[in-house]
Amino acid sequence: MNKKIFLLVIIFLTISCGTQKTITEKDLRSSYDKFSTFIWSKNKNDSIVYNKKNLDLITFKKGEYYRKLGRYISYLIHNDSILKTPLTFSERSNILGHLMNYMHISHNSSLDMEILILSDKDYHYYSEFEKNNYYNLPNLKKEYRRKFEELKPTKKLDLKPVIDIIDKSD
Repeated sequence: MNKKIFLLVIIFLTISCGTQKTITEKDLRSSYDKFSTFIWSKNKNDSIVYNKKNLDLITFKKGEYYRKLGRYISYLIHNDSILKTPLTFSERSNILGHLMNYMHISHNSSLDMEILILSDKDYHYYSEFEKNNYYNLPNLKKEYRRKFEELKPTKKLDLKPVIDIIDKSD
C-alpha cells in the first residue's frame, strides 16, 4: 500500500513539474495580460509569485523581449488598467518593485526607477515601498532611496512679492 502511494506521489510530482508555463515569441508579442502571466502569477492566498526562469529568458535574449519588459513596466507605472484583471495599487507597487529590482540587478539599469520617481508626484509609490520594507529586496531599497534623494523635487520656496523701490527724491 505504501509503495503504491509513493509511486503515485512520484508520478504526480513528475507531471506537475513539467506543467510550468514557458514563454514563446507569440506570447511576448501578444497582449500585456498574456505577457504578465509569464512574469508573475497569484497564489490561492492572493500573494504574487514571480517566474524567475522566464524573467531570465527575457533578459538573456534582450532585443524585443527586453524592450517589451521595459514597456510593460512603463505601462504599469502610467496606466492602472492595462490588464484585464485589475490590480490594486499595492499589487502594482509590488510587481513594479520586483521588476525594477530585477532590471537593476541583471542589467544595472535604473531608468525605470527614475521614471517612477519623477511621475510619483505625491510620493505614493515611495510610501508604499517604505511601508512594505521594499519587499525585502535590499538592492531595490538602496538604489530606489538613492535615486529618490537625487531626483525628488525640492521643497517649494515661499517667495515674497518683489516690490520695486524707486527713489522719489528727484
